[in-house]
Amino acid sequence: MGARRKFSPEHCKKISAALKKRHQENPEEHRRIGLVQRGKIVSQETREKLSKAHMGNKHSPESKEKIRVASLGRKRSPESIERSAAAHRGSKRTPETRKKMRLSHLGKKLPLETRKKMSQSRLGMSPSPETREKISQAQLGSKSSNWKGGITPENDRLRDSLESREWRRQVYGRDWYTCQACGLQGVGINAHHIKPWHAFPELRYEIDNGITLCKKCHKIFPGTDPDTSLVMGVVMVIKLQLMLLNWNRRMKQT
Repeated sequence: MGARRKFSPEHCKKISAALKKRHQENPEEHRRIGLVQRGKIVSQETREKLSKAHMGNKHSPESKEKIRVASLGRKRSPESIERSAAAHRGSKRTPETRKKMRLSHLGKKLPLETRKKMSQSRLGMSPSPETREKISQAQLGSKSSNWKGGITPENDRLRDSLESREWRRQVYGRDWYTCQACGLQGVGINAHHIKPWHAFPELRYEIDNGITLCKKCHKIFPGTDPDTSLVMGVVMVIKLQLMLLNWNRRMKQT
């Protein structure tokens, strides 16, 4: 079999122009050829060549409108959606592309059905600590829509930071979202610093320096004494009192 013939770029342009003219003069033939070719699987090598050949080409507004109209009502198969997702997975868009996408969506409101589908698809998903840190940094300070010139006190800002929220979440998870003093669940809880926030800044985000308490028990705890043994002593006293209270109730019932 002979070597495959290669055309020069100028010759390729001439062929393309001739075919375009032919299609414009006889659109029915162009449509028939499209129907014949539909469903054929093109090799990976051919797809790469087609991709390189079309790289840099931009559709005219008329072509974009034709593509949009042709795609209306068409539902993609799950396999097609997965292939498309796999092809774009890991790719990063340039800042210019992201800006264009943002501007193109400004003022547009998604229908309620679409928003429900998006909500259902994200159920159970939890962003990684790295992603949450990126989101936090993107909305930090003057970047936030609620920015009022930096009037929030430093202490409030630190207590509501991503690091503090993550610390509280880990303390709650370790204690099974249960008050460690009275054992109640399903009530309002706080993550209490065993060694106080203001006195031990280096221990503010240490998990072992936290304990889960319900709001009622949290009011009983000393908030300024740095002595850990005193805090744990209060926990034991409250637990003993609750045990005695429960025992008295049982005795009365019998």
